[in-house]
Amino acid sequence: MTRLSLVMIVKDAAELLPAFLAHHAGLWDEAVIVDTGSRDASAALARAAGARVVPHAWQDDFAAARNAGLAEATGTATLLLDADERIARRDFPALRLAAAEPVAWLQETINYTDQPSHLEWRPVRGAYPDEERGHGGYFAARRVGLFPLRADLRFSGRIHESVLPACEAAAVPVRPLGVPVHHYGYVRSREVDGERLRLYLKLAALKVADDPADWGARLEHATALLEAGRAEDAAGELELLAAGPGQLRPVARGRFLLARLRREQGRAAEALALLDGTVRDEPTFLFGWIEYVRALAGAERWRDAFAAVAQARAACGADEPLLDREELVALVRTGQVDRAREVAARLATACPGWAEVAALHDRLSRLGGG
Repeated sequence: MTRLSLVMIVKDAAELLPAFLAHHAGLWDEAVIVDTGSRDASAALARAAGARVVPHAWQDDFAAARNAGLAEATGTATLLLDADERIARRDFPALRLAAAEPVAWLQETINYTDQPSHLEWRPVRGAYPDEERGHGGYFAARRVGLFPLRADLRFSGRIHESVLPACEAAAVPVRPLGVPVHHYGYVRSREVDGERLRLYLKLAALKVADDPADWGARLEHATALLEAGRAEDAAGELELLAAGPGQLRPVARGRFLLARLRREQGRAAEALALLDGTVRDEPTFLFGWIEYVRALAGAERWRDAFAAVAQARAACGADEPLLDREELVALVRTGQVDRAREVAARLATACPGWAEVAALHDRLSRLGGG
């Protein structure tokens, strides 16, 4: 018989816990909540809802805190969530069914953000109307969020901790699960954002110090530095990544971020060379293609830009609104108004909440023919 254990970390989450626990009532069989030093009513609220609270002294290590919860759980499967996350109610049955299998399930995390300037921003498309309400876009990440509760499956990594390496070492099958996690941590407040970024910068630096050869840790550190506006510091990490073996995923993303910096610095030729390597080494990396198209457009290499859009569609999927957006901008800038109007109409229908596209569609419609 399947027993699903929710294992989560909290600290001063009293503002979030009541709604979180009410929303997910009935999803799990037990809740183990690791409290890393709350000064508010988090622990009392969790106990009142029937959760077992595990005090844990914070050690600058998210993996250690999660593992403290796993050690106390008694179910057959573990669900990973935080207090600012949600599973859509319509997905409860599918998640419960998946929990019965001896599989590590890879889930997409939909990180809602109101900042279209985010490097991996995507427009919402109405797949989850209730969860998306009030938010125009998101950026995605993936994690093993549902897995068998076993003593050999434990988290590693001070930050962006993961149980995936342990699952792979134990030969536990890893499969994608079409039940996303909806995350609202990036749309709370400027104060919360600042606290999160300060902690991420500290832990990412410690993670690099733990293992200087960890390419993923260097990418995480560089990303946090960029978010903090410390471009020159980030460039040092990114240059190390850009010189690394091209077949590694963090290296391709490091080249992408360094190319973005170089383009902003007016070093267009360097940016194009880096991006050419990025899309060659990781051809399914959508955002590498988008930056590549923008660099080509900046150089007014329109034929190459349109060809890159076609290549990106072949690698990343024909029905990709972000590629449609790049084609739309290129069509407008090359005076192909009729074709631009068609693309804008399609995009406005597919992504009705995308303000930039709505404005372009309106402008093109007023030019005539629409």
